Formats: sequence, C-alpha cells, structure tokens
Amino acid sequence: VKVEKALDLFFNGAARGSTLVMVNAGLVYWEIGKKDKGVRTYKRAAKLNDPAGQCNLGISYLQ
Repeated sequence: VKVEKALDLFFNGAARGSTLVMVNAGLVYWEIGKKDKGVRTYKRAAKLNDPAGQCNLGISYLQ
C-alpha cells in the first residue's frame, strides 16, 4: 500500500517532466518485481536524454 502511494507521488512529478522522478519510479518498480514497468519508466527518462535513465535502461537489458 505504501509503495503504491509512493508510485502515485512519483508519477505526479513524472507528469511534470521530472526525469529524476522517472528514474526513481523505475527503480521502485524494479525492486518490487515489476520489471516491465521499470523498463518502460527508464525508457521514458532515457528518451529525454537523462543519463541515469539511459544507464539503468542499459543495465536492465543485461539482467
């Protein structure tokens, strides 16, 4: 329940274009086992040229 609330808050920031929030949300998804959603979130940040999003996306493809 707390994780879902955190993700809701993350996506409020992501909707405003914060790539930092996108990367952090992707990490939360990854850690709770929702890896597909994590990858989609990393892709979104990576497309906006966020270095951490690009790095995490690359790492996710290796695993």
